[in-house]
Amino acid sequence: SPGTPPMASGGNGPEAAKTPTTLPPAEPVKEAPKESALVPAGNIQGEKVEEIVIDMPLYTAKLSSLGSSLRSFRLKAFSDADGRPIELINDKAGEKLGWPLTVSTGDAAIDEKLAKANFVTRQEQQRISMEYAGDGLHVERTFQFDRENYELTVETKAAKDGKVIPVLLVWRGGFGDQSIPPDPAKRNALYQQDTAFKRLSLRSIKEPQQFTVSRAGVEDQYFLAMFLESDVTSPVTVGKRPYTGDDGKPVDTISLSMVGTNAARGYIGPKDRRWLTKADPQLEAVIDYGWFQVIARPLVFCLLSIHSYVGNFGWSIILLTISINLLLFPLRLKQQVSMQKMQ
Repeated sequence: SPGTPPMASGGNGPEAAKTPTTLPPAEPVKEAPKESALVPAGNIQGEKVEEIVIDMPLYTAKLSSLGSSLRSFRLKAFSDADGRPIELINDKAGEKLGWPLTVSTGDAAIDEKLAKANFVTRQEQQRISMEYAGDGLHVERTFQFDRENYELTVETKAAKDGKVIPVLLVWRGGFGDQSIPPDPAKRNALYQQDTAFKRLSLRSIKEPQQFTVSRAGVEDQYFLAMFLESDVTSPVTVGKRPYTGDDGKPVDTISLSMVGTNAARGYIGPKDRRWLTKADPQLEAVIDYGWFQVIARPLVFCLLSIHSYVGNFGWSIILLTISINLLLFPLRLKQQVSMQKMQ
């Protein structure tokens, strides 16, 4: 439509080398455990930086133990001009502005320390777990990726000197198809208001704006990253952050933070009605059909129905065009006969 890991022992700090690890598919989390305080820990950190590759039928994701962040998210069903799976995360912006899903507490000093922290990674019951402790901080995280849809669940517990501190869900460094030049007109933040979704264009963001909603995320023309907080509303802050591009000019990106719960669910994938409604029935409203929605919706439905049998969008469009012409043929014939009589 319109568009897990090996055990790591404690150490003094991360090394320069990275160790990639490919994990077997994991089952989605059905229920999130209740929030609880963390037991004070000593010094827990990995000896070297690890990159954990999660290979799912629909996508390939990459996590880093450095900052416990999401470094890559590639969609297998969509490819760029060179035939490679489309990447949705900007690595240049991530290096300079911070990565998506990095641990954030709202305290600048704590966040800076955690961004440089090397978490110990391990696999527990097909979950990717990460843990760090040092200087009075203790953070435990669990990532769960859904093999049946473009979904993931992130569970985070954080404490300072034994006291639980709040955490934020953050998406930094922008979002969108990295195989094409970024178009600010098509990069938006969006949030749910009642049953509809409102868009905040990257161009229109001057100062940080705040909302209290249950669903918020970022998008480009065809793809979406959305935090799903069910029916619980949470404060959301949307801002704009630039980084220096390869040509030396500033490139603006959207930064979004949402006050998170103990376990939060997200959708990262195409704006395809089938996958959106599977993740959350309300997400279908994210698709923008434009002013001619009454005509566009049934046409898209018919096109996707034909494509489910044909498997090729080119032939699907041709068959849809032929079908429309056959349906309109009686009216055209009547019009032609009427014109001949008038002559």
